[in-house]
Amino acid sequence: MSAEIIKVYDEKGHTVLKKRILRHLGVGKGGLILAVLRSDGTVVLRPLRREDLLARLGSPEREDEVLRERVKTRYDLA
Repeated sequence: MSAEIIKVYDEKGHTVLKKRILRHLGVGKGGLILAVLRSDGTVVLRPLRREDLLARLGSPEREDEVLRERVKTRYDLA
């Protein structure tokens, strides 16, 4: 299974998805969508929230400090 993160709108403000689908997913301008390609040829679209990508912090008061660091993370989906 492979996954790709796509922008909801490109730089010109265009989107390839219908507005009805975007409303259903609850995403708007500046949002991200996770597109997962399944082995049967279907694509599953999920809204990608920044909170989903953040590690759970033991001390929430350090959240701003952690967010300042740039981290490249590779996600392998099972």
